[in-house]
Amino acid sequence: INALKRVQGDASRKERDTRSFDLVRRCADAFTEQAAGVRLCTDAIQSKAVTSHDRAFAYAYRAMSRGFNLDEYKLALADSDKALQMNPNIAEAYFARGRIYAFRDFNRAVENLNRALTLGLPQPLLAPTFSMRGHLQLLLALKDKNNNLNELAARDFTQAIKLDPSYEEAYRGRASAKKAMGQTAAAQGDLAQADRIKAQKP
Repeated sequence: INALKRVQGDASRKERDTRSFDLVRRCADAFTEQAAGVRLCTDAIQSKAVTSHDRAFAYAYRAMSRGFNLDEYKLALADSDKALQMNPNIAEAYFARGRIYAFRDFNRAVENLNRALTLGLPQPLLAPTFSMRGHLQLLLALKDKNNNLNELAARDFTQAIKLDPSYEEAYRGRASAKKAMGQTAAAQGDLAQADRIKAQKP
């Protein structure tokens, strides 16, 4: 994933040299590898070759890498906060915070994911973000006994499926939302599709 490709068009891009951008791009591309992502992002953050603009993105992607490990949630939160302190318009930092809060504060998680989507996330993060927000809406609907949130969850899962038709988790999430709304047959259809996708996986 060339997650920082969208940054290239920035007006401030002229101020950054290729070395700075490449260091942060490598860290962004490796964020799902967790330990490797943390290491590469730390290298970028500490490098004198990296500009302040790019360093903010390195903090955001290190937060995303650390977000995979519940034991590092405080470090992940600190990294996302640092990124937003340096640049309050980094969607990836809000995505990272949303994922961190998803384990502790559903409402704050949704707020951060909303902000991430408003600012504009890289394409590979869109389906996971809609799916994550859908799951949070389901949990809030159960907690608050609010069926309107089930409808919002179903919409989020539908959007995730439109972005990635092979997203098994989104079909299962939408099935849960439909079941909660009394749409049993539609829920069974989504579960059947999820099972078909799972069976096709290597």
